[in-house]
Order: sequence, then C-alpha cells, then structure tokens
Amino acid sequence: MKVNFGNKTVGGFNYELTRGISLQTAEGAEFGECMETMERIKDNDFNSWTQEWGKTADFVAEYAQQRLNNGDDTAARKAFMRASNYYRMACFYVPHTDKRHRDFWQKSREAFHAMIPLSEYPIERVSINFENSLLPGYYIPCGQANRPTLIAIGGFDSTSEEVYFWIGRAARSYGWNCLIFEGPGQWGALMDNPGLIFRPDYEKPVGAAVDYLMTRDDIDKEKIAIIGYSMGGYLCVRGALDPRIKACIPNTLVVDCGAAARAGMKNMVKHKAFMDKTFNILMKINTPARWGFQHSAWTLGINSAHEWVEAYDKFTLLGYEDLLKKKPMLFLF
Repeated sequence: MKVNFGNKTVGGFNYELTRGISLQTAEGAEFGECMETMERIKDNDFNSWTQEWGKTADFVAEYAQQRLNNGDDTAARKAFMRASNYYRMACFYVPHTDKRHRDFWQKSREAFHAMIPLSEYPIERVSINFENSLLPGYYIPCGQANRPTLIAIGGFDSTSEEVYFWIGRAARSYGWNCLIFEGPGQWGALMDNPGLIFRPDYEKPVGAAVDYLMTRDDIDKEKIAIIGYSMGGYLCVRGALDPRIKACIPNTLVVDCGAAARAGMKNMVKHKAFMDKTFNILMKINTPARWGFQHSAWTLGINSAHEWVEAYDKFTLLGYEDLLKKKPMLFLF
C-alpha cells in the first residue's frame, strides 16, 4: 500500500503504522522492517495487514532467538522488543472471535517476556489483585531508594508492553519508578480475565494498583503520580480520585466520553435503528469505523452502534470537579 504519514485518522492503516514505527526511538521498531512490511499490505485489507505483520514478527522473533543462541544478548534483546511490537500490530485488526487474535497477542507478550532477562536494568512482572481478577503489569524500579513512582496506563487499544516503550524506559531514566498495568477492558486484563470489560469507575482498579505499590519498600509513598494515554486520559483522571495519588497527567484529557461519541454521530443517535443500519453500511467502506466497532464489541460488550454510544455515557468526569480541583494536573495534547 502507499504510505501517507499525513493521514492521522485513528484506526486507519497509516495512523497505526506511524504509531508502531514511532517506537523506534525506544528500540521497539526498525524503519526499514516497517516500510518493507507496508509494501506487501493491500489498502484497507485487514487480513493482508495481519498476515504481513505476522510474517515480519515471526522473522524478527526467529532472528532474536538465533542471536540469543549465539550469545549476542544485545541484538537478541533489541529484536525481541521489535518482535513484541510487530506481533501487537499483527493482532490489531483481528476480531476477538478469530483464533489469531489471542495467538498474536500471546506472541507479543511472550517476546516481551523473553526480552526481560536480557534487559540492561530490572523489569518485574507483576499481578495486581483486583476484586476476583488479577491485573497484569510491569514494575520498573529506578534503582534508588525512596524515589517517586509513576503509574502508567494505556487507553482503548494499547497494551502494557506498548506503554513500556512510551514511558517505562523514560521514567526510569529520570529517576522515577514506573508501574505499568492493564485494567478492565484493556488487552492483557481482558485476555487473562475474559469478560472483564471497560468500566467507568477506574479509581477502583487504579486503587488496587496503589495498594500494590504500598507493599513495596523502594518507593516514596507520598510521591505517586499517574499518566494515561488516549482514552487513558479519562481513565487516569478517574484513577486520580484516589487520594494517595498526588498528581495526574492526562494525555490527552477526556472529560466526557459519551459526549465525544455522540458528537461523531450527530443526529443519528436519536434514531437507534437508523443509526445501526447506517453504521453497518459505513463499516463496509471505512477502516477506522469497522475496527472501532469490532474492538468495542470485545472491550465494551456491545452488539450495535447505538449500544456503543450508550455504553460511553457513564464514562464522564462531570460531577467530580470538587474532588479533582486540588489535584495537580499536567495536560498534554
């Protein structure tokens, strides 16, 4: 396909390529591998995208294992990180009812886990107790005692492995510990706990993450901050309702998910049957629409376009202003 880096439509092939290739700065991608893969992909063909990124991921994972077997830990570490990202990209457009959805995601996690023993610094795999579930994540200690800690969460469609590339390495380099975890509705949590879909009260899973941090003796328990990306710009602010979190960085801030969803549907939301029929037609010709609904069916438990919009109505920060107004926030756009 022809690459257009100027096309920033979320959920489109060009956007997802840019998202994946941007991890090159954190050793999670290689420009040549990405561009060569895109040359083999057919425009707006989900299956083509999945097959070609899967081939590239397999090739890089095999190379990583070869380098590991030959004692070249540095090359193996870097290749395992790229393979993890490429497998994530391979599973991105696969419906959750397709076996490849779990298979490619599992390979992404396994490649990342293979990298951990080769890392230049400690990375701990953690499980956070939450209600009747275990939330997966990673803890990256900065190597110094009594240091501040950053909790990092992704958004609607990111994995904790991807979030590691975004902020885990950087946080450590600035002397911060970093706890990355996946809550309800996010890839790892939903894979490990089927049916654990998104919920608006993210202060509860975030509170469980803070509970975990309180068991550690290498952090300053009075200096805990949280950052969230994309939809995480809503999730992290809800999480910041926990008084033990002293600062919040939404990137970017999402105040009312329901209002945002309805704005995109204009007057169609008043006519549910018409909205569902129209959106079904749209999904046949629009890649972001098809992917967005497909992923929402899994992460929100919806079956129709109008249910998709209605599901977001409870995801709001309105009414919590008094609780949040004294919380330091840094807004990123």
